[in-house]
Amino acid sequence: MIDRTLCRCTPPHDGRLPTAAAALLLTAGFALWLALPATGLWVLGRIGAIGLITAGLYLALRWLARVYTYSLEQHENGQIDFVVTEQNGRRCTTVCRVALDTVTAITEQIGGHPRPRGITYHYLNAPRPSSACILTCADPNGDRHIRITPDADLLRLLTMLGPAKKSEDFYDEFGKSP
Repeated sequence: MIDRTLCRCTPPHDGRLPTAAAALLLTAGFALWLALPATGLWVLGRIGAIGLITAGLYLALRWLARVYTYSLEQHENGQIDFVVTEQNGRRCTTVCRVALDTVTAITEQIGGHPRPRGITYHYLNAPRPSSACILTCADPNGDRHIRITPDADLLRLLTMLGPAKKSEDFYDEFGKSP
């Protein structure tokens, strides 16, 4: 049972680039579809138009309709969870819930730093954010990385509350020896 929410953050949604790209692709796709005569190699042109329309719809649905919200929730027993909620239109779904006890590292990415190796989950509200944060979580099958764009208050709480343990402390819990 959730006792209280410590912090909630919805990063700004910069939709200028995805909006322009989606509008350009949709316009080009429909213009190509309507302008092609039904003679010669018109089938290839129509397939290309369908590809442009599909790409425009993907951009519109991925970057314009989807918004991620991050929060820290405390249970009655004192456990604190990091929760990512996806809002897509009117539908609101929890897509990630991680106990802060399993977070082993919090790394800030500014600019074009390399992405971590392994499985990374991206919960971003912008296609190319100027700064991001990577939460590294311990898992029996290897480390999992969660890439987010928190605000200053959430980042301060994350660094203050976690990582509570070092990665060496998880070997006993997963039954591995160092």
